[in-house]
Amino acid sequence: VFRKMSMDPVFPYLNSMTGLNDPGDTGYENTEKAVVQKDLPKYASMTRTEVVQDQIAQAEEALPSLVEICKALAGSLGMEEVGVGPVKEVSSAIRKAEKKYNGDVLKVTDYCRALLVVKDF
Repeated sequence: VFRKMSMDPVFPYLNSMTGLNDPGDTGYENTEKAVVQKDLPKYASMTRTEVVQDQIAQAEEALPSLVEICKALAGSLGMEEVGVGPVKEVSSAIRKAEKKYNGDVLKVTDYCRALLVVKDF
């Protein structure tokens, strides 16, 4: 299954993920995180809460696509279980940014989340 999964075009993205199953409350800090949200010009005049609210709105738009991607992966790779979680809430995103990223809300990248379980690697 791993060989088949590694040949999938989505694999480089999946392989680049760090902090899997990480709610951000373990004390682990990653202030030098390489993958971040785009720092849009409109964010310069917004509070952190407003930026997070904008990120959540974008995540809610992206959620149906994530569901379709997960369904496609499940079908092509024979996944045992697939689940797409709810979009992260404002308070959770800000708490994670404070605990892991020195308050930088643009480093919170898991507003949309999914669970993919394979039978055997």
